[in-house]
Amino acid sequence: MTGKSSRRDFLKVSGGLVAGTALAGCVPAGTASPPAGSQEEAADPSSERVALRFLNKWGSGVRRELMNGFLDKWAEERPEIGIIFEPVADFDRRMPILVAAGEWGDIMLFFDLQLSAFHEIAADLTPYFEAQGVPFPGEEGSDLVRIPQHVGYEPGKVKAVPFQLNIVMTGINKDLFKEAGVPMPWEHDHNGDKWWDWHDYREAACAINDLGEDIFGASFSFGNIEQDGLVNWSVANGGQLIDVENKKGSWNTPEFIEGQQFAVGMICQDGCMINVDDLQGKGQALGTNPWAAGVQGITSRGDLAWAARSEADLTQVAWVRSPNTGKSAGLGSMHFHIVTKQSQHPEQAFEFMMYLANFENQKNIALAGTAEPINALVWKDADYQATWGGPEAIEARLDALDSFIFTPQLPGVLEWFGEIKILWGDVLRCEKTVEEQVVVVDQKTDEILAAHT
Repeated sequence: MTGKSSRRDFLKVSGGLVAGTALAGCVPAGTASPPAGSQEEAADPSSERVALRFLNKWGSGVRRELMNGFLDKWAEERPEIGIIFEPVADFDRRMPILVAAGEWGDIMLFFDLQLSAFHEIAADLTPYFEAQGVPFPGEEGSDLVRIPQHVGYEPGKVKAVPFQLNIVMTGINKDLFKEAGVPMPWEHDHNGDKWWDWHDYREAACAINDLGEDIFGASFSFGNIEQDGLVNWSVANGGQLIDVENKKGSWNTPEFIEGQQFAVGMICQDGCMINVDDLQGKGQALGTNPWAAGVQGITSRGDLAWAARSEADLTQVAWVRSPNTGKSAGLGSMHFHIVTKQSQHPEQAFEFMMYLANFENQKNIALAGTAEPINALVWKDADYQATWGGPEAIEARLDALDSFIFTPQLPGVLEWFGEIKILWGDVLRCEKTVEEQVVVVDQKTDEILAAHT
């Protein structure tokens, strides 16, 4: 079962009625529960009220306050559909355990890579989109941003409704750019595109790195969830993380190798880009994020929260472009709500998920700073844009919304993530060359994906 919750956290049936604590977490998935009312009303078989068990990680702090508000308003507007809200502690670890135990509920929250592993429990939502005349997320006419192409695993199927988004944004320290005397990322001209390319990035990073021993130019990130360090260079250059169509490794290609060689060269030859291990060590020594501390010129994770806390002049900027393709690429990750195949009320569950994705709720999420919205109209909202910073940041974020990508959504990709992080760490520590390690990476990728076919 999920964590202990108060009476207010559970069934919102109508007019603020809440089910008793004995009901909490003990209703079989998909079972309609009688509302708290008279015995005659509860026993009435013609009652149209249903209860949906809702598993989600928004169980504390600002997120919990937001969710309580969403649930309260839903209870007022749709009293015939009650929601049993069960916040899941230690969400990323617990959700796979709950799935294995059959504790599916009606509605569950997954991030994109988790859903790639557990997509078989998700009901096909295509009929509900079609019945309401609502286009799939990301399609023309939809207010919702696109979702990974392989969420449904079958063409023409959608198994999820997006709920929150995360786009990894590049950030710079404008003070250090000025001190180093290099152009800002938006002060270039590449065939009409004012944003920087690899060569501009390298010039800025190395010039800033030369400002002093306590200052470093840039960082190469290769984290657990995001692969921004790989995406920005090799994918923008025409490479792929995985050959999805053939389910094979695709790193041993000229496009991928060239992108990595350029970036890794800044670590191993130029010394003006720091790898993720050393970056973490710097952060521990400083007791804060090095970019926010004002000692890092360019970061691959320019979170607005860090910028807001810093005394330095920090801003988000567009991802660096490949000089060969003129394109950029950065990673996005997303949390979705799914309707499980156990649910006896999929239509009502779909309505609730779409309610959580509407403009009003998503704008509340955006302004609270808890996550980026999945409603595209909120991204164009002046109130939300006002929280981003100056005009360069606004332009950069809208550029990112148009061009972000997802990690390939294939069975086995969670295992692949862990294995490849280890293998590529040898390159970032300058212990292996790009050319020799891409061969090893492709072999491991083929092995993992074949085992999950």
